[in-house]
Amino acid sequence: MAFSGLLAAPQEGDHAAPGWDSLFSVDVGLAFWTVVTFLALLAILTRFAWKPLLGALDARAKGIQDDIDEARSQRDDAEELLDRYREQLAEGRRQAQALIAESREAAEQLRRELELRAREERARGARSSASATRRLRPSAGSRSRWRWPLLRGCWASGWTRSVTDSW
Repeated sequence: MAFSGLLAAPQEGDHAAPGWDSLFSVDVGLAFWTVVTFLALLAILTRFAWKPLLGALDARAKGIQDDIDEARSQRDDAEELLDRYREQLAEGRRQAQALIAESREAAEQLRRELELRAREERARGARSSASATRRLRPSAGSRSRWRWPLLRGCWASGWTRSVTDSW
């Protein structure tokens, strides 16, 4: 109820509050100066605030776009490096497998050669030990008849094999 008096327009006979009529009346001079002040303020803000703000926003947008472009470029470079790394890794694995296969083949060849040499040495050793045994046997009239049983005992123990192999 207290507000209803404010909203209602004063009647002619009512005692209206001072300035009530001036609120709804249009003053051309005041309107003119209000528009001039607004336009002046708009011009000042456009020149000194709006353009620098837009320039700063444009520079920021350009900087962000440059960063995005650089990030894309770096990502592409990184993907290219990763592809090259994967190719090199695959090539290294292929070379390693080839080297392992080659090493196994060489080891197998060496094993075969060593087995062959060992067989030849064993055959040669058996022939040389037989001839050494014949050389060590005393003749019927020799003074060293007592040595033959001693050498036979050494041969059984393996001591003379090392001695005869070095002859």
